[in-house]
Amino acid sequence: MRKFLFTTLVLILFVFVSGFLVIPQTNDSNSLGNDYDKSWKQVEKYVKEGLPKSALEIVDEVYRKAKSESNQPQFIKALIYRVSLQSKFQEEHLVNAIQYFETEVDSANTPEKQIIQSLLGELYQGYYRQNSWAINGRSTVEGIDDNDIHTWDAVKLNKKIKKYYLQSLKDESVLKAILLKDYTAILQQADSSEFTLWPSLYDLLANRALDYFTGEDVVLTELSNLTSSTTYSLSLRDFLDSKSSATDSSNMDIALSLYKHLLAFHLKNNHTEALVDLELKRLEFIYNHATDREAEVADYIEALEDLRQQYNNNPVFVNISKQLAQLYLNQSRKYSPLVGDEHRWEKNKAKKTCEEVLAKYPNEKSSDVCRSMLSEISRDWFSFQTAEATLPEKPFLTLLHFRNTSTLYFKIVKIDPEKDRKKREKKKEKEVAFDYLSSEAVENWTLDLPDTKDHQVHSTEIRMPKLQKGYYMIFASDDSTFSKSSNLGYQPVWVTNLSYITRANESEGNNELFVLNRETGNKIADVKITVFQKVYERRQREYRTKTVAHLLSDENGFVNITSFDGEKYGSYMLALEKNGDQLYSENYLNFHQRTEGSKPRLHTYFFTDRAIYRPGQTVYFKGLVVEIQGKDVKRKTETTSEVKFLNASRKKVSSGVFESNEFGSFHGSFVIPVGGLNGQMTIKSKSGSITFQVEEYKRPTFQVLFDTVEGQYKINDEITLSGKAEDFAGSALSSANVKYRVTRQSILPKPYYYYQRFELPWPVFQTETEIAHGTTQTLSDGTFKIPFEALADLRVPAKLSPAFHYRIYAEVTDITGEVQIAETSVQVGAASMKLSISLDKTIDRQQPVPMTIGVRNLSGAPVDASVTITVFKLSPPERLLNKRDWMNPDLYTISEAEFKKDFPHAIYKNEADKMSWQQTILYSETVLVEGEGKLFADRMSSFQLGEYFVEASAIDKYGDTVKAEHFFTLYDSDSKKLAGNEIFWSALSKEVAEPGETVQLIVGSAAKKTKLMYEIINGKQLIERNWIVLNKGQKVIEIPVEETYRGNFSIHLSMVRFNRLYTETLTVEVPFSNKKL
Repeated sequence: MRKFLFTTLVLILFVFVSGFLVIPQTNDSNSLGNDYDKSWKQVEKYVKEGLPKSALEIVDEVYRKAKSESNQPQFIKALIYRVSLQSKFQEEHLVNAIQYFETEVDSANTPEKQIIQSLLGELYQGYYRQNSWAINGRSTVEGIDDNDIHTWDAVKLNKKIKKYYLQSLKDESVLKAILLKDYTAILQQADSSEFTLWPSLYDLLANRALDYFTGEDVVLTELSNLTSSTTYSLSLRDFLDSKSSATDSSNMDIALSLYKHLLAFHLKNNHTEALVDLELKRLEFIYNHATDREAEVADYIEALEDLRQQYNNNPVFVNISKQLAQLYLNQSRKYSPLVGDEHRWEKNKAKKTCEEVLAKYPNEKSSDVCRSMLSEISRDWFSFQTAEATLPEKPFLTLLHFRNTSTLYFKIVKIDPEKDRKKREKKKEKEVAFDYLSSEAVENWTLDLPDTKDHQVHSTEIRMPKLQKGYYMIFASDDSTFSKSSNLGYQPVWVTNLSYITRANESEGNNELFVLNRETGNKIADVKITVFQKVYERRQREYRTKTVAHLLSDENGFVNITSFDGEKYGSYMLALEKNGDQLYSENYLNFHQRTEGSKPRLHTYFFTDRAIYRPGQTVYFKGLVVEIQGKDVKRKTETTSEVKFLNASRKKVSSGVFESNEFGSFHGSFVIPVGGLNGQMTIKSKSGSITFQVEEYKRPTFQVLFDTVEGQYKINDEITLSGKAEDFAGSALSSANVKYRVTRQSILPKPYYYYQRFELPWPVFQTETEIAHGTTQTLSDGTFKIPFEALADLRVPAKLSPAFHYRIYAEVTDITGEVQIAETSVQVGAASMKLSISLDKTIDRQQPVPMTIGVRNLSGAPVDASVTITVFKLSPPERLLNKRDWMNPDLYTISEAEFKKDFPHAIYKNEADKMSWQQTILYSETVLVEGEGKLFADRMSSFQLGEYFVEASAIDKYGDTVKAEHFFTLYDSDSKKLAGNEIFWSALSKEVAEPGETVQLIVGSAAKKTKLMYEIINGKQLIERNWIVLNKGQKVIEIPVEETYRGNFSIHLSMVRFNRLYTETLTVEVPFSNKKL
């Protein structure tokens, strides 16, 4: 239903400021006379004319008249308009409005008293929302000024809001007897159906309170009070018969209590529409606050179905069904076809629910929502994608997404690429594509799709026919005439043997291009390349292209692309052609020419003798001046620098001029002034700075230390942490008071976006919730213990395998009153320990390394356990498989035999997933691991080359199995045999090297006569580029590490094979070990 006017008082205040207040109609004869009507029209006139003070004078007259005549609706209306008009010319109008209503509430009588209290609750809530960025940053402290709202924290402010909303519901019987329609003077215009849902003044006030107690403001200030919905019955009768605890004072309990009062009221008075409307809100509220929505959804659906049966012959059936159908639709969006069938059929249930509504109550206004749902559920849709280019005379794959689509019509049209390029300069892409609809098709066919019967989106790979060389547009439609008004999709595709790779040669300031055969990767010479530049014509205010160069690839397929017409930057399109075979770059390529070497710059590194000082102390500092140019860094001697000392206000206290010595360094000192503002101070020069803290601190006389939590523990266990207070000589601090608290924060093993389908509230991950607090004392040896129960956050489903981070804060006070604070943390999860396998992904059989097995509790402390290690030899597919161009489809419409015949290098289903490969146990043993153990390095020399899978498993003290897994490839640098069956494979003998050493680059391919280019790059300089041929094997390339490689150097690999580009960049770290201090 629509909101009433005074339910949005805060909004009115802001609207009034901008001068757009719409006065409600004032035509209720029970509450308004002609004088009031005439007065409000005059107020409206002044408001439109921008005369708030004149309008205020009229409002004051109405206020006095209504008060003397006890006309409560007009009295309340005048109050609202008075503060609204004052906001036009008063600062802090919300605070002023609060103060004004506070003065009125004490002298008001029922029911205006309750209305004012409800409005005060909203005003305080509006102030909180407007200033939440500052209020939420304040800590909860005692001694807040009760009369100054500017000092209140979130807890105090929400207590005030809570107080007024609850007070607005007193004298319940009186409020229930007052008809809401008697208060139309302060309400938005409402039709009779709205008064049916909220018939009494009590309904309005109670629902306003519910908006607060079920809203986000409450969640932010009372996270720990969210309770499992299983403690509340979803059955209406059971809910009304349940007894509330005398201590139920959380906001959630208050909300449920309000629901109970309202539901009982409407049930007693046979207010069916109001009862059902409220019951639907209650059910939704309980579901939204469920600790595990996935587990609770079945109960929610059952409750809605029971309501539907109960009111089967009443028009409220429509709203119940509408909420149930929406719930089904929400659940259907969680369907993930690659995971399983969970939630797959929910759209069918929503469809059936809506069809029942339209069959029973087709003329109800609310039934239109079901019509919209049915339209959305049944709407057909599809899209498809294909590779930018494919090979001539070979079928190719396209990925098709579809929903509610049984038949698609395809046609392929051949296009003149040059005419297409010119069209795209003046038309949008869609317009250009539609221009080809009437062209003669070189191929056309009909595709029948499986009827999934679930109204969900599915994907499948479909076969495209063989095509000759050229440029084509593929059209698909659910209409055989390919009408533009139908569902119509299109994709351009090149059919060519040509391909290219580009790279920027930053050392030379140009760009380089290599033309390669798309199938074999062979270099193609004598390819004509036309270069088009995209330029902006200012007069015509449009882009156009112009031909700027004609180039030709050399015997290595190489083309050097420099600047054209002296321009250093440009956006270019390339058109490649040889013997009628053509290829245009898909998009414009942005090239730039490097400007000659960057200018050297100075930088000064500052160091101080301490990080924190007291006023009056001397700061001793040292500066080191260096000159930086590119990767070169050298000391700068005999350089003069002015060094300034700035206070916490960034004002200069003193300064000095210093000259760097033969080592590039200088030193000096400044005295910190006494009596000024303490805080962060700065020492700086033009080329560098350092900051440090100045405080009136006292040196600590003791410290607080926590012991590492050892052993195994899991969720809901009792955990005891040990700590100790001692002075810096090691003497114990006995009988010191210890105040502690424990907070909890949720941790999930995968990124947050993975869990969005589980509808987890963001505060679950964002907020620390206090779960325990208390006090104790240190013993004679200075030790103390903090016990707490590692309670789980019930809002996070256990099936997600969450862990929880418990942070323990201890505040120790000695007999002198000195306070020292320490904190530690413990991580607890469903498993009491975790296993780890440390092993490289590629291992040289000539230099086998041990596998390290780690066993630790979730806080990182070592744990002893018997661990079973099993090594599996994997059998990869016999076919050479390209990487996929897109996500895995969930349906397969081509038989496996036909698929592998037509697409010999394409992945079928999940055959590239190593977990699906056949496994043969090669080795297994159980060993005792005391925190960490190194295993079977000596055995690897006897292993065959290939792919391996390692599984480590152990049983914790609770009887639960814990596992860790790892894949690795075993190769032999002395062999020409490739370890696996991959089209492209590479490894480095080491990732960290010193000058004078040699790094081995091992590259391989299981394909015949495959060309691979490797480049060695140091910074921006190309050191070496070579092409090698791999013939069903591997090669080793020796790379000497030079002194100039310090920092790091990289190796870039490029290869084209079977219509796929393979690239990889490997980095070798060369540390500055020659410059260690």
